[in-house]
Amino acid sequence: MAIIFPDGTQSNRAHAGRTVFWDYSGVADYAQQNFHQDLPSILGNGTPAITPRSTSSKILVECGVHIGHQTTWRSINIKVFRKIGTGSWVERFGFSGGHSNGTNVLGDSHSRTFLDSPGTTQTVYYKAMWRGHSNGGELHLNQSNFTNTTANNREGGETSFFRLTEILD
Repeated sequence: MAIIFPDGTQSNRAHAGRTVFWDYSGVADYAQQNFHQDLPSILGNGTPAITPRSTSSKILVECGVHIGHQTTWRSINIKVFRKIGTGSWVERFGFSGGHSNGTNVLGDSHSRTFLDSPGTTQTVYYKAMWRGHSNGGELHLNQSNFTNTTANNREGGETSFFRLTEILD
């Protein structure tokens, strides 16, 4: 059986190794504009990690967030970074999502899958940063906005996550 990678390539020899999963159901608000900052807790502090068994292993990185908004927010940008061992954080991929203009709009879930090739047997760490772009309001992690009041933004939120799977060749 072949594994088909996100870029469309496939391998008949590769097989999935260990998978590790982190989810975060806490809530957070982001009021900054055009400025990336770490997502809260395990999503942004570098906790998601995996130690490849071989330097030829690839890491299938999946990151998903649930974002609600209020007033005029129209987009969200997520950047995912990798650090090998005690090295520096390096941006690996990003993804964006748009929201409808206006109030009383439910949140949206956004996710992206990326095939990373760290080329190491050292522990590989991942973290995510977020940025909102518009001229007002707040973005809400794991929250929705059912009404035009901030008191109700915490109703019915989702869980955001990181999933890392080693692909052995």
